[in-house]
Amino acid sequence: AKGYFHYDGYQHGVFMVLFRKNKETKTIDGLIQEACPQAFEERATVSDVAKITNEQCFHAVGHALMYALDNDPFVAVSHCDDLPQRYMKKWCYFGVFMENSYLYSDFHNPEGARPYVTGDSMLPLCLKVEKQYRVECAKFAGRAHLHVRPGDWKGLFTECGSFLEKKEQEVCIGQGA
Repeated sequence: AKGYFHYDGYQHGVFMVLFRKNKETKTIDGLIQEACPQAFEERATVSDVAKITNEQCFHAVGHALMYALDNDPFVAVSHCDDLPQRYMKKWCYFGVFMENSYLYSDFHNPEGARPYVTGDSMLPLCLKVEKQYRVECAKFAGRAHLHVRPGDWKGLFTECGSFLEKKEQEVCIGQGA
């Protein structure tokens, strides 16, 4: 538990390299099952699903999908949609949109493609994705804004206030803060 944050970032990086290096020789589904085998075991129980290690595994898968698929969130979430359980999908979406928000920082993956990094706002992407992804995307729109404009809290509130639904506005502000 003490090393959780270090482990989490390490896991993202390992999965990102695993997926990118092997996407031509293995299926994406196969890579996901290889990355998170404990979640696919037949004997996995409901209590196992709630374990943070499984949640964080699919969060890392979302990051890896983005890295392997040239940072295209639309392609990445389509692979998240193929996952068999709801929690897997949710955490995979979380990783996809978190990775997209990091792309607003010049220092993150500087050589990487940025097809959906639009100016200084992640809002256009979030308004373009299907409704089932929008809350997860909204969680990172405020963060992306602060990557571009550190300390611009007024701008954060304006950005988050532009979401159409109250829940999206709330998670945007909450995660940004």
